[in-house]
Parts: sequence; structure tokens; C-alpha cells
Amino acid sequence: MNNRTMEKARNAPRCGAKARTTGKPCQCPAMPNGRCRIHGGKSTGAPSGKGNGNYKNGKYTKRHKELKKATQAIKAAIRQNDHDKADRLIDGLETMLE
Repeated sequence: MNNRTMEKARNAPRCGAKARTTGKPCQCPAMPNGRCRIHGGKSTGAPSGKGNGNYKNGKYTKRHKELKKATQAIKAAIRQNDHDKADRLIDGLETMLE
């Protein structure tokens, strides 16, 4: 490698994650998000839905939460005797289920 390439590598921004044992910052080169590959550079998180090994029943999926919120709104409208609002909410729920 030539000197210019090595100079760029030496001047690259560093990770800076603090070590628990020594308290010193990590000296690995940082990725665009500010951390190195060891301290969280490439992670995009766990997969959602059935791709996650901990998926059991779908009770906490986005769709289930939306449906639960919609049914609670319908129940509240019925309790308040606002049947027009309840009908509109039911129509919206039907389109959501299609």
C-alpha cells in the first residue's frame, strides 16, 4: 500500500465505545453510524414476525395491535350511544380485514 492510503486509514474516525474493564475507548475504525463492526456497526435488529425464533402466536404483531385498537374504539362508540361513529369504525375495520 502506498503512504496516502495508509494515512487515510490512520486518520479514519474511531469507534470510541468505552471498554468496561479498562475504561479506554475502542480504537477500531468506525462505520457511517459511528460504531465499529464489533460494537454495533452492522446490526439491523431481530427479524419481525415468523422469521424471529421467539415468534409464538402473533398477539403482539403490528396488525393485531391495530385490530385491537379499532375494536376498542368501536366498543367505546357503542357505550357512548354514538352509533353513526360505530358504523364508520366497523366499515374501516372491515376494509382492514380484507
